[in-house]
Amino acid sequence: MNVLKSKRSQLRRLFTKALNDFEKSELDLSINEKILKLRLIEEKAKPMLEMEETYREELIKTENNETIINNEFDESECYIDKWRIAESKLASLLAEKDSSSVVNEIFNQNAVLRYPKLKLPTFDGNIKNWLGYWGQFKKIDTDPNLDDHDKFAYLLQSMEKGSSAEELIKSFPPGGESYSKALQQLQSRFGKEDLLIEVYVRDLLSLVLLKNSEQKFSLRKLYDNLESKLRALEVLGVARDKYAAMLYPLVESSLPDDTLRAWQRFRAINRGHRETESSEPNDKKESTHRMDLDGLLSFWSMKLREKREYL
Repeated sequence: MNVLKSKRSQLRRLFTKALNDFEKSELDLSINEKILKLRLIEEKAKPMLEMEETYREELIKTENNETIINNEFDESECYIDKWRIAESKLASLLAEKDSSSVVNEIFNQNAVLRYPKLKLPTFDGNIKNWLGYWGQFKKIDTDPNLDDHDKFAYLLQSMEKGSSAEELIKSFPPGGESYSKALQQLQSRFGKEDLLIEVYVRDLLSLVLLKNSEQKFSLRKLYDNLESKLRALEVLGVARDKYAAMLYPLVESSLPDDTLRAWQRFRAINRGHRETESSEPNDKKESTHRMDLDGLLSFWSMKLREKREYL
């Protein structure tokens, strides 16, 4: 009995030490930390409970004094009750964690359904498609969670099969060391600003030629094409303030004859109002070309709303 009592005493001590450590820091612990500490208490409680049962059985066999037996049983129950309280806390925390996990899983599933994964952008080597492609791929380029090896793999995958752009990227050996060089070459060939500006200005000229050709066209489609070219130029840093003198006559020349005459009358009337309202001949306002360009686009949009046959 003395040996059993000594073992029981040691097991109680280890259990009590772990329990006191948990109770002292309980308020400062996260849910995961609480579960971890209660698991450690559980490890100490299991052999202690087995020893309590063994000791009580032997006590009944060897002890005839009922008072001693009752005192030993009462003391044993105190330790068992302490574990039951700790066990209840552990069960509650595990249930709380499981509930939180289910909520997070449902939220993530809904998020996936609500926001489908975007496809990797592709580039076919057509310089006119560069801005749209780069607008998406630069998110990969600036992602701090991807290393250059993965970025190079994504860059290669985003090239259209058989295109000149793909041939360019394939000329570099695969690996992270090649990424920055391959991207620099790709941007140099297809993404140079001066080259892109030249392409979009030529597109504006082609709209003027379209207007002067015998080909029929929709005024709405022409307006949308012009706006897309102007927006592309603004993305490239071609501000309307700086280039309005060049852009305005191109845009004006692309108008159908009847719309052009209506615009010229509208412009003359409004310019007369501006000159009358201006008290200083050299006052610093927006340039006339910028004002004319913005006014022309607004007038065009207004005419589209009025003439439903053009929509």
